[in-house]
Amino acid sequence: MVLASLFLATRGTLAHGGRAPFTFWGGFTRSAFPCQKAIARAARLCAVRTVELRQRCSRNSDLPTCSPDQVEARRRTIELQSLDLISAACNDRAAVEVGFLGTIEAQSDIATVCSRVDRDLRDFFDLAARAASDDRTCANTVAGSLTQILRTATDLWVRAFDRMAFKVLAPSRKNLLVTRTRQRISLAAAKLAHTGNQNCRESFVLSTFGEPLEQLLSRPARLAECVTGAAFVQDAVHCDPNP
Repeated sequence: MVLASLFLATRGTLAHGGRAPFTFWGGFTRSAFPCQKAIARAARLCAVRTVELRQRCSRNSDLPTCSPDQVEARRRTIELQSLDLISAACNDRAAVEVGFLGTIEAQSDIATVCSRVDRDLRDFFDLAARAASDDRTCANTVAGSLTQILRTATDLWVRAFDRMAFKVLAPSRKNLLVTRTRQRISLAAAKLAHTGNQNCRESFVLSTFGEPLEQLLSRPARLAECVTGAAFVQDAVHCDPNP
């Protein structure tokens, strides 16, 4: 209760664009928690479904539904459907309690991070789509691995932060959740890299994507922290400044 009281005392300033100190963040009221959960779900769905769209079209780039205009239209639909989750679950009071200026700012932040994920990863899917037929299996493996680590990392972060948002936890417990989540993500990335390196020639990965698979997978893992920081307004897991 002491932690919750301290956090309530700071919310007046935090609602003006600052991040809550992780020590005091979380344990939201029953009226605000559904809003926080919806914001996190919207962030995850927008980022992951957009990347899944890019991956599918990297495998089937000749399909009419994978033309640039069609992909952009579908990406925009994914974004709007995700933002609708926020408007359905949040009012301005709840959005302010969890750290935003209001519902509109929450939606704007989620749209921004979703666009960033797409911007930072889509070139790799385009490179995979242009691979020669002899290298398609490897290219598809790389594209699939990028998608999988973003999905896994985002799921793990959202699960951990949903838990902290729902209940006031001791700082040591929250720090342990963050540490364990990073460890699980690192292990998942290492397993994907090991499998990918068995299926791919290192020379192809380097010449096509410009860096080893291990380094490639660090990109979506890092972007998952951006998604987390956009959805959960705290100062432990995020990627500010956000260009």
